[in-house]
Amino acid sequence: MGIIRRMNHELDGEAGLQQQIDGLRDELATLRQELAALTNRADASADRADASEAREALAQGRADASEAREAIAQGRADAGEAREEQVRRRVEAIESLAAEDRLRIDDLEAHVDIDREMILELHREGVLQDDQVEQLQAALRSSRVIGAAIGIVMSTRVVTQEEAFTVLQQASSRTNRKLREIAEELVMTGDTGALA
Repeated sequence: MGIIRRMNHELDGEAGLQQQIDGLRDELATLRQELAALTNRADASADRADASEAREALAQGRADASEAREAIAQGRADAGEAREEQVRRRVEAIESLAAEDRLRIDDLEAHVDIDREMILELHREGVLQDDQVEQLQAALRSSRVIGAAIGIVMSTRVVTQEEAFTVLQQASSRTNRKLREIAEELVMTGDTGALA
């Protein structure tokens, strides 16, 4: 009997061990399922992190592009302001020259009026003959035309009165024409290209 008991006891022990092994297998399967679930959750979390990084990179790219567009717009605005300043300076220079021209024309007209009065006075007193009066009046007209031509050269070339007169003199020498003729043509056409 002792042997049967021992065998029963061993069988009971083997059955218990088998039950323990089965329990451990079940527990291992459960742990594997939990591990797979945790791995899936970790992968999903990593995917969400990657997507978040991609969205962040996209947002940064958009911000950089926006900054670049803003810098370009600022550059264009600065260039526009610089051009506007250049135009303003040119306008001021032209207005200044025009004001100088008006003063010079007023001065010339005043001198012409005085010169005419003097010529007429000298004629009335008998100091000047009719032909001399005509010559002096022609000289005054020429002087006026030359003054107007000087003004045209000054305003188109932005030069001084002396420089403008020099331009007219050089054109006269180069073309072998009287300065008065060149001045008359310039006043009639306004074209300073022939003076070059």
